[in-house]
Amino acid sequence: MVVFDLGANRGAVTLPLARWVGPLGKVIAFEPVPDICSALRRNIALNTATNIQAECAAVSDRVGSAEFLFAPTQPTCGKLVDVEPTSAPGNNARSLRVRTVTLDSVIAGGAPVPHLIKIDVQGGGAAALRGARHILDTTAPVIWFELHGPEEHHAVRDELVTRGYSLATVDGRRIIDAVVDHENVTTALVCEPPARSR
Repeated sequence: MVVFDLGANRGAVTLPLARWVGPLGKVIAFEPVPDICSALRRNIALNTATNIQAECAAVSDRVGSAEFLFAPTQPTCGKLVDVEPTSAPGNNARSLRVRTVTLDSVIAGGAPVPHLIKIDVQGGGAAALRGARHILDTTAPVIWFELHGPEEHHAVRDELVTRGYSLATVDGRRIIDAVVDHENVTTALVCEPPARSR
């Protein structure tokens, strides 16, 4: 099994995912902040996790670079500047230029196709899904989506529900529309692809 971890930070989710997929599986972890990505790579090495590939990049809808807001005192709250205005990384955030990739470009570059994509990117999930349209149309992986505001709620509807995905909260409650039912979707959604795509 192949898992993409978008917003890996230091590996708190990446490392358990690597154990879950086992030695024959693979986790590709994306973390855009160079210092945090270095810490992620150290944690991977300390855990001798040979099935993890760490990429120092933000996943977006374009390949290149972008401005990223990052507060060292809130290292899990960094975000691309041009996404989800309701999500803010804190008062002492500084701007840095980070590398951006699309998931479709990662696949085109030779990475294996994911079975599961975990998205926790502080409002950047809409752009990440736009940059994964080929993957969504051809292989339809399961998506674990940590939501951070209206832009991401709309992306769930526009990019996933329109492709036949079904939605549920982590405790199993079915959600028809993440935009209409946004008050009940405060944290994470499990987005299951249509059965025909599996």
